[in-house]
Amino acid sequence: EAILVDALEQLKPFLNDKKVLEIVVRGKNKRIAAFQKVLLNDLPQVQEKAALEEAVKLLNKNTLLNERNLKLVGEVANLQKIGLLLNGLKSLVKNGKNIGAILLFTSLEKTLSTTTQSSGQVY
Repeated sequence: EAILVDALEQLKPFLNDKKVLEIVVRGKNKRIAAFQKVLLNDLPQVQEKAALEEAVKLLNKNTLLNERNLKLVGEVANLQKIGLLLNGLKSLVKNGKNIGAILLFTSLEKTLSTTTQSSGQVY
């Protein structure tokens, strides 16, 4: 009985325990002329799977980096807002018109200097 094969996967049921397909080659008088051993190559599928896994790892790493960068940008924006506030208070203090502004400015300046010193990490 002849089997029509469209894809290598259809030959897998005929592999022996060592994953080898053994084919009998017959001569003109229908006697056995030779045995042919055939190995099916699954390497492309393994390589594709490894490449796909590597791409997913890189994508996850890139996503984590983007999230960290976004967080850092938010922190910089907050520091800029505090800087603007301090500059405004500093101008009030220079004019010397508001004693409450002077007290608030010195308090904020101390808080800011301790905050930036404790979180002054370089990423």
